[in-house]
Amino acid sequence: DLIFINSVKFCISNLLTKLSFKRLGGELDYRNCHVDGSSRAGWKCSVVIPVSGCKNTFQYWYNGKYTNKFVVGNPSYGVITWDSTPNYLGKVEIFDSPMLCRVDVPHNAVGKDDEYRITCTLRFAGNETFEYLQEHLEN
Repeated sequence: DLIFINSVKFCISNLLTKLSFKRLGGELDYRNCHVDGSSRAGWKCSVVIPVSGCKNTFQYWYNGKYTNKFVVGNPSYGVITWDSTPNYLGKVEIFDSPMLCRVDVPHNAVGKDDEYRITCTLRFAGNETFEYLQEHLEN
């Protein structure tokens, strides 16, 4: 399929999954991180679309040495066991426009205590890399 963005044409695979996440509260803590995917294939990136309650909330990332145990479900995800204290990579507030996010790096999100953070996540059949989509979305 061809998608047109800002009059630029590029190839992107078909939409495979669309998920909605509803989150209340939480805290920035590396022990709460996960990676997206299943035992067969890990997801490289997702497009996260804010729906409601997203202002003053954020998604955050860590990296370091870890082992990953995949939990099969809907959605499937990886549970992180850190081999040592990880490095905090940063956070981003996703509230006024969709954002391309890495999901093959340990991450999580924090909502508000008094309002649900609701997002929609899109994933593509070709599981394109973050770099590929970033390059083509920026042109």
